[in-house]
Amino acid sequence: RTLTTKKSNLIGVIFDDTGMNKGFAHPLFSVLLNRFREQVENSGYDLVFLSRYSKMSYYSHARYRSVDGVIIINPATADLGEFKEFVDENIPRVSTNSIMEGICTIISDNERGGFVATDYLIKKGHKKIAYLCAPQRGISSAPQERLAGYKKALEENKIPYDESLFVESELWDKSGGYEAFKKLYQRTHDFTAIFCATDLLAFGVYEACEELGLKIPDDISVIGFDDDSASELMTPKLTTFHQKDIKIADLSAEMMIQQIAEIP
Repeated sequence: RTLTTKKSNLIGVIFDDTGMNKGFAHPLFSVLLNRFREQVENSGYDLVFLSRYSKMSYYSHARYRSVDGVIIINPATADLGEFKEFVDENIPRVSTNSIMEGICTIISDNERGGFVATDYLIKKGHKKIAYLCAPQRGISSAPQERLAGYKKALEENKIPYDESLFVESELWDKSGGYEAFKKLYQRTHDFTAIFCATDLLAFGVYEACEELGLKIPDDISVIGFDDDSASELMTPKLTTFHQKDIKIADLSAEMMIQQIAEIP
């Protein structure tokens, strides 16, 4: 069939959990991938995972498996050049959490999310709000975009941005949030709320607060991002943001099928 139609009816998936330690239990990626799979299967496609561990680049692996298109969910590399071959060779491609030139991208409005989170805390009466940033060295632009929203909310509410209330985590997971909050608290106690770029980081903040004898929300208010199912189990429950994972998946599948159909 592949020789006759020049199509394999396979779509490659690029996903890596480096730094998150969450795998497909991640609140966005798990739902997104499952919904995307359902949608493309309805159009006659199967998924195959692509990796770089076989000493091949993502592009080489994609060519080896003869995939008709590629969905980039969470790439391990911060080297955008690695995906340039997909663009140069016009391989149908969709990204769901990283903006890359020449690649159709469907993502949440992270800057808007950062703004709403910070503005919500301000409306609750907080003036000293810290921002716990996820690692900025990776390929995802979400940490910087949520930071931009945080700064914009402060500006619109005429609250000066305080560099001492910014702290960046070394990792995306709970341990990263724990260590980052401890570092922030050693530097200053002059804040009453903290916006965490992800729920995983917020879980680390909860642990650090318990160790430091800080009560949430009496001593410090905490807000996260991603709507991790574990947020319901926190005491008190974590205030967080839900990303429109189903809509992202549906649009990604639609764009993928459309691109494949346009290839002669």
